[in-house]
Amino acid sequence: MQEKEEKNKSSSSEETIVISDVAQLRGSLPLAQLRNEEAIFFQLIEDGGVTEVEKFLTANRELDVNCVNYKGETALHIAVKEENEDMVKLLLKRPEIEIKDTILLATETGNVELTRTIMEAIKKEYPEVEMKGCEESPNYSPDITPILLAAQKGDYKMVRMFLERGHRIEEPHSPNCLCPKCKAILRQAGSSQSRIRLNSYNALCNPAYTCQVTDDPILYGFLMDAQLSECALMDKEFRSEYVELGKKVRKFLVSLLSECRNPSEIETLLKLPGGFDVEHERSLFPRLQLAIDYHQKEFVAHSMVQQVLTAHWLGEFRSWPRLPLHWKCLHVLVRILLLPVICFALIIVPEVKFLKKYHSPLNRYLMSLASFLFFLFLIFLLNYLDTGRNKRGPPNTGMEVIVVIYVMGFIWSTARRYWAEGARRFFLVVWNWYDIALESFFVLTFFFWVRSMIDVVSEHIQKKKAMERKFWPSNDSTLLHEGFLAIATVLTFGKLAYYCLQSSRLGPLQVSLGKMAIQIGYFLCLCMLINSSFAIPLTRMYAYYDGMTQTNAKGETRTQLSSFSNIPNSFFTLFWGMLGMSPVESTEVVVENLTTDKKNPVINYHHFTQGIGLTLFATYELMMIIALVNTLIAILSNTFQNIIDNADVEFKFARTKLWVHFFDDSTRIPSPFNLFPTLHSFNSCLKYFWAATHQIPGAAAKWSFRRCCYIEYKDRGAVDEQAYGVLMSSIVQRYFRTKELEE
Repeated sequence: MQEKEEKNKSSSSEETIVISDVAQLRGSLPLAQLRNEEAIFFQLIEDGGVTEVEKFLTANRELDVNCVNYKGETALHIAVKEENEDMVKLLLKRPEIEIKDTILLATETGNVELTRTIMEAIKKEYPEVEMKGCEESPNYSPDITPILLAAQKGDYKMVRMFLERGHRIEEPHSPNCLCPKCKAILRQAGSSQSRIRLNSYNALCNPAYTCQVTDDPILYGFLMDAQLSECALMDKEFRSEYVELGKKVRKFLVSLLSECRNPSEIETLLKLPGGFDVEHERSLFPRLQLAIDYHQKEFVAHSMVQQVLTAHWLGEFRSWPRLPLHWKCLHVLVRILLLPVICFALIIVPEVKFLKKYHSPLNRYLMSLASFLFFLFLIFLLNYLDTGRNKRGPPNTGMEVIVVIYVMGFIWSTARRYWAEGARRFFLVVWNWYDIALESFFVLTFFFWVRSMIDVVSEHIQKKKAMERKFWPSNDSTLLHEGFLAIATVLTFGKLAYYCLQSSRLGPLQVSLGKMAIQIGYFLCLCMLINSSFAIPLTRMYAYYDGMTQTNAKGETRTQLSSFSNIPNSFFTLFWGMLGMSPVESTEVVVENLTTDKKNPVINYHHFTQGIGLTLFATYELMMIIALVNTLIAILSNTFQNIIDNADVEFKFARTKLWVHFFDDSTRIPSPFNLFPTLHSFNSCLKYFWAATHQIPGAAAKWSFRRCCYIEYKDRGAVDEQAYGVLMSSIVQRYFRTKELEE
């Protein structure tokens, strides 16, 4: 045992010798070393005795008060850390004292009076220093200003003090901005510009700063979240930070909603027109529409917001959610039967007490659903009764005129929606694109109905015998209108998914399918790239052999398949091969006989070309089926799971967009009855002409290309903003009170 201990001691002593030798070879770090009087000075500063420090400085006049210890701290730094205001005042009286980053250090302590003391001390000689960062600070980057640091920490009182002194945080420009100022910053800061931008947004998005620089923190939060999303796309190195910051902004907006005491306050928030880029009189809840435009899903799906929207959605039909499913179906069926009666009553006498319940958005939705179901029935009859017809010309089922009128109503409804929402908002909605496609295919169908009718009439005039279908050319008008009608029929039945958004069971599934369709679109783009990489060389190899026929000695004939004869065929072959529907024989090379002697044919085989083609096709199959298709399945599963995990928010957001559409008065009467002028529109015209010819206090008749004739109420916006300002001030106070209690 003693021998082992001696060996261990000797080995440890050898290790220490080696370590010391290495230390001597490497040298030591150049850390600051204090002299004896400087060490005493630092000790007195830490003890906090102002009188002792003053006496010591009087006795040691040659002492450098800006001396630095091994931590890089001066005496002023230590005094600020200790929040010793008297000591700070004493040190600031020294003319040779260097402020450096002590303002930032004082800001970080949260002591407002101490920070104000330091800034007042340097205000006379260096008034611009207090608003800038410190170039020589070892702890803070040069772009960190005092107010920016206070905002990042969420210190409400400190931020307020800085704002009172005129400090401001400059909002950074977009990452893709190329203005002269951004170019200058880019030349000076280089890649650090992204970090500077992130630091600024960390401060700008803090509630302690937001609530003191704007009287509309909700609109401010919408704009900030949109800018953060843009930065996340451009500054990819800080994408996760921007995404997390965006979540905090949305959480703050939701917290403001949670501080509302009743639905009436929520309704006041939603009706504020500020920030709405189109005339807000057309929208019942402008702020809600703005939240939808900025994809504020958590804001829209908030329980109190949904409570207000549900009350307006149901109107007087509050018993609808409690009805069993069979009663709801029966109710829609009765609506279909009474549709003409109800619609004409709404056109002629809309203000009758019995009809006022049909003005609610839910009843508009049910009327629209009933009208669309009847249109589906017409399309079904049109296709069913026209099945098996071999004569040229348009169908002759008796449904054609009604279908044309219905589609004209759909087109008019889409046009009014475009007129009310504006081009930008209209084209951002996927279902609007769907409606345009649906109506376009119906218009093409009607056009070729007319063309086919003209063809039949011209044949009758020229007394030509009607040809059978097998003799028709491929571009015959009858064939074209049948094809376009088939596409329009598919799209019409697919439109039922739009009405399924109202269902709490089918709605989340429809949202999931929409999200997965986006992923499938990305996958198809990748497939096109891979198909191109294989289709081009395969076409180059096989194009020469197109149409070649080979006959062996037994008289058996083989013909070269046209699978890779040209670029389109190659694309189709590879696409169907991805689904396992392309034959393996597609890669065989057939070389025609070298002689015309059928008894002793001379046959050549291009085995190398066939081998390369088979290898490429097999590689493509392995890559697509095993790798990419399974990857797509995994992505779709992940997308579906993410939506299911957040199903409540996703479904409520999608359903709210449906509700907002039926909040508009233009949906009061469904197609095709919306083609008739209503008494409501007639009264609106009378009011406009009355306002145009008479002076009405607070109202003026105006005209614009987007809104045509309308009446503008001058004082309405001011009253709304005043009520909103009072309410928002109260909500912000509750928010900070709740936050203080939580802390």
